[in-house]
Amino acid sequence: MSAEPIQFPIVFRYHKNVVPSGPDIVRIWRLKHVAENRFRMPESKKGKAVLHWIVDGHGRLREAKVVGASLEWLRPLSWLWRFTQTIYEIAPGRTVTVRELLDLNGGASRDPEKSSARSFRHYLSKQPPDADFTRTMFLEFYHESPDVSYPTYP
Repeated sequence: MSAEPIQFPIVFRYHKNVVPSGPDIVRIWRLKHVAENRFRMPESKKGKAVLHWIVDGHGRLREAKVVGASLEWLRPLSWLWRFTQTIYEIAPGRTVTVRELLDLNGGASRDPEKSSARSFRHYLSKQPPDADFTRTMFLEFYHESPDVSYPTYP
């Protein structure tokens, strides 16, 4: 199975934060495509923060699951550099309802400096709960025009 490219922009949940982002997140996270639907990125400083899900630019949910780590033996040196890499399997995109996204957004940080969870929840609460979350809705939340073009990764 080959990787299904991630269509930007995205909204993702990392630890307790819900964050909208463009393609620059690949560089910031040091995200690397490993094989098929597997990606790796440096482990968080405390080792507890993980990627939970991504909603891609098509409005599709892509659930993330930790499937391993590399260079774990270097974890004690994380104060110096984040050597340990978390390996994720990111599922192919699937249709998701507004209600399901509201549930996935539950328990997220309400701190507006760290997370967009509050504004995402507010936007979703104005939509019909049983409606499929669409690219049009995504771009409306992201304040982009319908004809915007973003890259994919990988």
